[in-house]
Amino acid sequence: MAKDSKAKSNQSTSSSPNQWDELKNKFQSVKLRFIFNGINCIVALAGFFYAPWLFAYWFTALTLIIILIIRIPYYIYRQWELLLFDFDHLGCLYIVAAIWAAPGDRNVLLIAFGIAYGPLLGSILFFNHSLVLHHGNRMMGLFLHLAPAMLMFLVRYRPTEISTHWYATFFVETNSADFVYILVIPFGIYIGHYVLYMLIVYMIIKPEDDKLTSFRLLTEPTSLIYKAISLCSDEFWPMYCLYTLGNWLLTAIGLVLSVLWYETLYATIPALTISTIFILYYGAQFYIDIFAQDGLGYDDFP
Repeated sequence: MAKDSKAKSNQSTSSSPNQWDELKNKFQSVKLRFIFNGINCIVALAGFFYAPWLFAYWFTALTLIIILIIRIPYYIYRQWELLLFDFDHLGCLYIVAAIWAAPGDRNVLLIAFGIAYGPLLGSILFFNHSLVLHHGNRMMGLFLHLAPAMLMFLVRYRPTEISTHWYATFFVETNSADFVYILVIPFGIYIGHYVLYMLIVYMIIKPEDDKLTSFRLLTEPTSLIYKAISLCSDEFWPMYCLYTLGNWLLTAIGLVLSVLWYETLYATIPALTISTIFILYYGAQFYIDIFAQDGLGYDDFP
């Protein structure tokens, strides 16, 4: 027995340097992510307040890098590939296409504004997008939902400044918003995407229980959404229908409010401020309630 315990002790001692090296490498990568995301936030704020044209270039580069280079292989590796079909990716790619293909087209930009302030900005509340500087996936989710609204704010209220060093001049608004382009068409795009997603994912692919989707992410048994939609039935399709109706209703409310935000500068600033407060609160909640307990071993979906 003594020999066995001594052998185990020697084995653990010999393996500890390797484990410590792995831990140090992990700490180093976390530090680098923290620094990179911190610098990224500084560049974004500097562009937003002092150089709107820089913000437009920054938004374009980061959107394409996140969606095309990082998230596609990463989500496939983590077996989250169904999340690639979520609307946030489509919405951000449309906004990139809009500012590059038609910066002077009022109707194209109105649709982009509705998408940014309707489905994308509104989902911050429910997906708990948060400022967690060491967590790459959380920061990517935060960017894809907050940055489009910041960009379209500049397009709407600072078109001359954002046109500086751009290849073309952005449209300068002089009239009221067109309800068809800022509300009806974005809502139609969102509904069309939602129905197509439902047909492909739940009626054709029919994912296994271990495959992560937005619905499964938001309707964990402990969540308030699950408790609300399971009052009548805990079967999948009744819950999914209630979830869909609630989703469409909240998106419609966001798009109606986006008309107000397009018309009034002093209504848009509180919208961005309130969204930022939620982001900071969710970030503080993560560090105090989760990170303080689980540390770097905590690995979740943002």
